[in-house]
Amino acid sequence: MRIWFPGIMLALVPAANLLAQQAPALQYDTVYECPPVQARMTVYSCAGPAPADICDLRTEGRNKPPMRGKATHQQVMQLLAFCHVQTEAEARLAAQGGFPPAGAVNRPAFGAGGFKVGDKVTIATAGNWVYAKILEVRVDGSYMVQVLDNGPIVPKSYPMEVRRIGKLTDEDHLNGQYDLGDDVQVNVAGQWLAGRISGYTGTGIFSVRLPDERVVDTNLQNLRPYHPPAEAQRAAPAGQAQAAVAAQGQPPLGQPPQPGLTSCAGKFEGRYASQGGPGGLVSIVFHSGKATVRTPDVVGSVNGVTSISSENEAECWTGNGKIVLRWIGPSTFDFPIDINDDGTLDTPYGELRKKSK
Repeated sequence: MRIWFPGIMLALVPAANLLAQQAPALQYDTVYECPPVQARMTVYSCAGPAPADICDLRTEGRNKPPMRGKATHQQVMQLLAFCHVQTEAEARLAAQGGFPPAGAVNRPAFGAGGFKVGDKVTIATAGNWVYAKILEVRVDGSYMVQVLDNGPIVPKSYPMEVRRIGKLTDEDHLNGQYDLGDDVQVNVAGQWLAGRISGYTGTGIFSVRLPDERVVDTNLQNLRPYHPPAEAQRAAPAGQAQAAVAAQGQPPLGQPPQPGLTSCAGKFEGRYASQGGPGGLVSIVFHSGKATVRTPDVVGSVNGVTSISSENEAECWTGNGKIVLRWIGPSTFDFPIDINDDGTLDTPYGELRKKSK
């Protein structure tokens, strides 16, 4: 059973999320305003507090007539997590047939992790990470988010369920979020050694590869963010990539890897992304003949939530209905891309559509 709010179908939220959000106590015969979905709700009675107990309620939305219906107690409490008791000013507005604007309730400008209303993020849901948009910053620093473009609205909290799109920050790292290849320092026998994240066990243990190729398994307490000197960041990947190119007898970087290819510059620009899937999200940001590719992998957070993503830089070449990526860093995985007639991209991770310029 689901409750219909005008224009938005609110799907069920896992009970674990509900407990984490600590929704306020339910008051009967009380009008609640729900700004994120431009709706209001009144609950008249419930058969009991058990999740499956049936409640009698009334919902109303902007430009939609009031509706009387039934819902489970669990569904009501899930909705209540992003509603508040109607104020006197809102009651006067309701008497005139109006609704408070979305976000009109006094809420913090930024939540945990530094996100704000309107930010695009990825969220953990049903074992995958999918795109979402933040609709509301809640008083406890958690968020109400809308899944994908027009999906359900659910509560999510940082860092276990919310991740930023793009490069993670030091705050993300300190809260247990890492991607493969992230630079860190690891405490080995009392010494802080530079290395890179190379894996995650799923039980709070991260694998770190040191420059001498040793791999150290450690927990979050023995990791800290690290920023190598800019010269080292530029020189090492470029040198490795040029050496790999020379060993394969290919033209140097900056030249087409195959005859008939031309630069993607001006032909493909902006962010293309999937809608999520069994392996997670994949996105490509094309910029001036280059591409930043974010792909699924198996790294996670200290809380046991899989992050399934890492970034790699590539030159972008195109021709004969295809895109050819030429890795600038040490990446060697194959990433064939076919250009569909409708402008979407066909990749090993599914179809990618353009999302932004």
